[in-house]
Amino acid sequence: MKVKRVFYLLWVFAAGVLHIFGNEFGTRVIFFASVFVPLIFVGLAWLASRGISFQLSFNKACKVFAKGGGFLPAYAHGVLVFENLYTGEKWEKQLSFSQGRMAVSVELPDEHMHCGMILASLREVSLNDIFGLCGWKVAAAHNATMLKMPARYDIEIDLTSETRSFSDSDEYSMHRPGSDPSETFAIREYIPGDPLKSIHWKLSGKTDKLLVRELGLPVMRRILLLPEVQPVAHTDRLDEIASALYSISHALVMLDVPLTLGWANRHYEQREVSDLAGLDAAFADFLSARPRAFDELPDFSEFSNIFYVDGTRYSVLEI
Repeated sequence: MKVKRVFYLLWVFAAGVLHIFGNEFGTRVIFFASVFVPLIFVGLAWLASRGISFQLSFNKACKVFAKGGGFLPAYAHGVLVFENLYTGEKWEKQLSFSQGRMAVSVELPDEHMHCGMILASLREVSLNDIFGLCGWKVAAAHNATMLKMPARYDIEIDLTSETRSFSDSDEYSMHRPGSDPSETFAIREYIPGDPLKSIHWKLSGKTDKLLVRELGLPVMRRILLLPEVQPVAHTDRLDEIASALYSISHALVMLDVPLTLGWANRHYEQREVSDLAGLDAAFADFLSARPRAFDELPDFSEFSNIFYVDGTRYSVLEI
């Protein structure tokens, strides 16, 4: 922009000298056109910058639309930034808009077509007059996302008798209390703050101490699937883990086996899955953050079966 301003000033100076020494109608037209025409377009561009806005849509290809700004007597440019929240990949594309080119479509490069939640954002957007003398920053568009699900392959699940009886289980945890009034976990002394309804009045009357009945916690008869993620995992490796995890989860759902999908991000997260809609929703969350290795394993004692999925491509899996 500075270079264009210098050339413009030199042009105006030359037109002024020509007008002074020529003093003809043609030289006057050249001089006044050199001064006022760029100023008019600068004003139009400024007005356009007040009303122009950008929108993103993301579905296979990312489309950027420029709206408003009249007939856009200027050109705009910005940087379209992509980030795969699952793999951590980032890449960008320089964009430009001008009269007659109000929309730009950007295809994702093949080397970045890994599964994950892909975030697109338009940054550093500015609008310049057609002579490149002045520029104004334009409000950035709202971000757009696209979910690229992992590849799924067919896998045969061989259910053991214990797995088939999950729904009929009546076991209770031996380690933690719960809220099931049909089972007592423990009897202990009253602690200030305990609800009055939990006081065991009959035993309290026999011992002359307030005793509290802690309720039982039914064992969560679900399969827990966890991605086996190393501290630093290559994007292809993350792709394989997500594909194996999705294929196993899909096969279990089709057999009406409830499961829980867990992973570590900033903290441990898990989603319960019982149908295909729940599976897709769980993977939308799972693929929205780069998985990490567990710094410290959470308490998984309430799960009956825990599987760490390492990306191996299974054809038959016994659970």
